[in-house]
Amino acid sequence: IIKTDQQINSSINTVDMNLGEENRELDAYILIVMNEKPKISDSLKNLISVFAGGNISSTSEVELSTEVLLQCAKALLHSVQDHQLLSVANFCDAFPQEESESGLSRLNNICRYKCILALREHTLLQNQKISKCFGISYFKWTKCWPDIKKKALYNVETTNKLLSYNEMEIFLNAYEASMNEVDNISNTLSEYRDLIWAENFTVALQRRQETRKLKVSSQSLLEEKQDDLND
Repeated sequence: IIKTDQQINSSINTVDMNLGEENRELDAYILIVMNEKPKISDSLKNLISVFAGGNISSTSEVELSTEVLLQCAKALLHSVQDHQLLSVANFCDAFPQEESESGLSRLNNICRYKCILALREHTLLQNQKISKCFGISYFKWTKCWPDIKKKALYNVETTNKLLSYNEMEIFLNAYEASMNEVDNISNTLSEYRDLIWAENFTVALQRRQETRKLKVSSQSLLEEKQDDLND
């Protein structure tokens, strides 16, 4: 049975008043967000490192210099900080319950959103940066990335004279691809997700290099055995 948003909001208010199950869920989500690594700012540093390594830039005709990459990151961080999240009611209106979404799943998604909303308000009251307090869940649980991306591109096109629209778009597309759930898709930007969202970039890079060496070694061994069979 799919509940209406009005019924769900009524349920949420009742739970809040009784300090019931949703508050326990909210506490759990708050812990997830607070302990989540890397934070957005660190993931952007990782993205710059991936670009600097000549990986992502090779997929486009435009080479992004270190200075351009830094300006792109700065512009994105500015958009993240300034972006206003919707109220819970407006979030429910903007993202109505899907037919395949259960009532419980709907409540959990709204609870996650309320978690981000509350933590964001606290972060701003403490004069802290959103990008230093939140990780990937900030984008996933609020569904705000498309609006942030759109605003960042608009700002570059209208006010930022240090970047071109094309440069910013390449940077944002790479970051967006890293948020996809699918990993290790050959020849696509999403294959760098494990590096961009790594808690320790150096360790993740070493692990990736070791895996690549192992694949090459296994392939060479397989080719040798095939040659022996042909002889």
